[in-house]
Parts: sequence; structure tokens; C-alpha cells
Amino acid sequence: LPAQAPAGAAGAVEELREDWGQTPMTRSYIHLHVGLDAAGLDLAALEPHYTSMAAWDDVTAEQNMVAISNPALLDPSLCPEGKLILHMYGAGNEPFGIWSDADAAGRPAYERLKEERARRLWEALET
Repeated sequence: LPAQAPAGAAGAVEELREDWGQTPMTRSYIHLHVGLDAAGLDLAALEPHYTSMAAWDDVTAEQNMVAISNPALLDPSLCPEGKLILHMYGAGNEPFGIWSDADAAGRPAYERLKEERARRLWEALET
């Protein structure tokens, strides 16, 4: 803690750490960042955020929910004029174990898994 922390802060921080230790971990995230040519698009008709659902019966299901952000609609200085940037991610619904297994199997296995698991993000963009 910083020297200027109020008295008793160390105890409060330790209490938070204990509480966090009892909180179940979420699954991992997978991200895709894309730059697009926006020529011909009506940017005024677009929203800065979308959600793509594969199914509605279990929103936490593996690779079900994909969040899509279009930050340049809120801040056009983030990309050159006539371009868009998109950030898509599986919202805490990616199992970490498959990634550690692929990593242990070597780079080619990891790259194959990355390609396979990113398909859902591309599908979300296309729908």
C-alpha cells in the first residue's frame, strides 16, 4: 500500500483479498480486433455496442455470447476517416483448460485452436 494510505487500509485490503478468494473464477475471454473500410456505410445507423447470441437458453454457455464494440462511433479519432475498428470478444465463456492443453502441445496446436475458436467471433460479426 502507498505510504499515504489511511490507517486501517491494510486490514481492509486483506479482507477484500479473502473475499475475492472465495469468488468463483469466470471462464476466459477470446478477443478479435478488426479494422474495416467503412466506405459506403451509414455510420449514423450503427450502434457503438452489439451483442450476438448463438442461443438464448443459457447465456453463459461456451462461446454463446459475443460482445461487439465499435469504439470509433464514440470517438472518431481512434481510426482514420472512412475506417472502423471493431473489438469482439467471447464474454467470459471460453474454457481456459483447452488453451493450456494446446499451449503444452506446442505452437502449431495453439494456432489451430486459435483459428477454430475465433470462428464464433467471425460469425458474430457476419450476423
